[in-house]
Amino acid sequence: MFYSDLLPISDQTVITVKLTDFSSGMNTKLDTNVMPLNLARNTYNFNFSTGALTTGMGFQDLTLPDPYGDIKTMEVPTNVTDIKKFWVYKRWSDVSQTFSPLLLFYSEASGEEGNDEIYWGRVESPNTEFTSLINIHFTSCPVGINLRTDGSDKFFFCPTNSTDSLTTWDSFASPEQWPSAPVITSLAYHANRLFATIGGDKSQIWFSSDVDPTNWIVNAFDGGYIEMTDERGTLNSVISYNNYLYIIREFGISRLSGSGEQNEFVVRHLALSSSQIFANTAVLCGDVVVMLCRDGIYQFDGLEMTKLTLGFENLFKEMDNSSACAAFLDGKYYLACKMDTKDYRFENNTTNMTNNCLIELDLETGEYSILRGVDICALTTIQYKNISKLVACFGSTYKNRLGELTYNGKVFGTPTQKVWESPYTDMGYPSRNKIIKSITMLNRYDSQIGVFVDGQTHIFNVPASNKAVKVPINLRGNTFAIAFYSTENDAYISNPQMEVNLE
Repeated sequence: MFYSDLLPISDQTVITVKLTDFSSGMNTKLDTNVMPLNLARNTYNFNFSTGALTTGMGFQDLTLPDPYGDIKTMEVPTNVTDIKKFWVYKRWSDVSQTFSPLLLFYSEASGEEGNDEIYWGRVESPNTEFTSLINIHFTSCPVGINLRTDGSDKFFFCPTNSTDSLTTWDSFASPEQWPSAPVITSLAYHANRLFATIGGDKSQIWFSSDVDPTNWIVNAFDGGYIEMTDERGTLNSVISYNNYLYIIREFGISRLSGSGEQNEFVVRHLALSSSQIFANTAVLCGDVVVMLCRDGIYQFDGLEMTKLTLGFENLFKEMDNSSACAAFLDGKYYLACKMDTKDYRFENNTTNMTNNCLIELDLETGEYSILRGVDICALTTIQYKNISKLVACFGSTYKNRLGELTYNGKVFGTPTQKVWESPYTDMGYPSRNKIIKSITMLNRYDSQIGVFVDGQTHIFNVPASNKAVKVPINLRGNTFAIAFYSTENDAYISNPQMEVNLE
């Protein structure tokens, strides 16, 4: 094993191990004893893109600029107990003669007397409140899409339950219901029609009339369906891009081309995957589709699927990610999912969460960051004028809140538990014991060092300082691992160096 930063001193009995760069991230595939110490075996809630361990991601209540240049915090009504989905309704307002978007969310009822409701709020207004949309109720969270029909921008709420109806709203008149729609699992607007994957046996893609997207009656007008029963499995979601409709299936991707009459549609089967695709994570990111499969994150370029090498793919194995979700914002793919945990020190307190991690992946640089310990059930982006925000809905603790992504190391005011843990190593000297004499590092905020020696855990508090801090350790053993922890809002740990004696 080779350590490029081992600096021998005189008789080689004392060495200095330098962890100068944390930017390589995490690797859970390689054997721990062949990994360099600056490559994490486990890390989350830190940002390590600069090479130092710094403040990571967090969430706060959704804020927006108001017309007077101030910042307003959107207020969720106190009777709302469980927000399942959030949308942005982009619309032209004849009154103001501008594009004036609305914010919508679906609230699931709790208790026998509650009602599932849709709430709406304004972006360009000093008003911070959300208002219930009357005369519209669902028994399960609908699929939503923004469409312009008959010269006006409408929002379509599509049923995911056979007892609900397709409902449209133009933001002025009362909502209208259209009972002909099937149970819909995803939909996209393509070739002047709505295309939808549906419930049931999931072998069909349905499409509406080309003159009326509210009409889903198969025998009327030009609405109908296309059936696919090949080895790619069920049809789970649809994405319209570059004159094609891509159909995300359980084990592959198919493509529909053509427009106009039904007999002009052509289906071509493209990628065939050996790993299950989680359809709700398939998102158009610029000119590629990025998605989570059972064995890792993949990128689809319109013809082929390519697996991204991140180093922690095996943390997805045997995880139920059927409820994972994703979004794309400012060149980054955001994935709320469930990952296995490999902590040395802390117990796994995220097993009861639907999703326990949020991954931020920069598709240009390959850099990533992981926020762990937050149960996210839905992700949506707001992009309007100078507003660019990632908005999340939550399960469990924060299920009555709308949160926007931050980089302040806190989740609704509570500091995250920040963790970076090295692999176990014998440093290439399996027959010799080591004495870790001390660790010196730049530590601008209070933190802790964890030293794991032959399976024993030792924790050392490190005070904040603008100068390098030397922490006496004096522990003997054959194999060891090093960790850095923080429960402060902010973090900055840089250039740790260990003084080690070989016996």
